[in-house]
Amino acid sequence: MLTQVMLASERAVSRKFSRTYYWSPALSQTVNALHYWKLILKKAKGGLVSEKKLDSLKKPADMVVISHHLKEARANLKLHQEHHSQLREEHLQVLAEAKCWIGPPTS
Repeated sequence: MLTQVMLASERAVSRKFSRTYYWSPALSQTVNALHYWKLILKKAKGGLVSEKKLDSLKKPADMVVISHHLKEARANLKLHQEHHSQLREEHLQVLAEAKCWIGPPTS
């Protein structure tokens, strides 16, 4: 119930990044992974890519085959986009549980 209330209020007030998909940490990470591997591919083809930009997106990753990781990132993004509602609901549920566990603020 609390999750549904949070989703409804979020829809009414603002949007995070997309009008199509609800934001969740998992979806955000897959988008960053896709951007990272696209930049790696661009750099491998001789394109100019800022090391600062790569570092900001870089996660500990196995650098075996660039095209494999790019395909995997696209597949993960598609999977997370298909389940964006469920991922957002799970994220909000974790937040709601954390708020209940911590308890109300004390003055």
